[in-house]
Amino acid sequence: MPYLIYKSFDWKQDAWGIFEAIKDKQNVFFLDSSLRRPALGRYSFLGFDPFYIFKAK
Repeated sequence: MPYLIYKSFDWKQDAWGIFEAIKDKQNVFFLDSSLRRPALGRYSFLGFDPFYIFKAK
């Protein structure tokens, strides 16, 4: 059964600052939450070097 591996960090930087630290890694992704509606835009997801890449047209 598939499972999710994640780690939470208590960063003092915003999401863009963290992205700047990892932007040169392989296959970086950044799913940024919208700040226009704080109730809906609470989380951003960043990562790199995934074990699988899904591509669609």
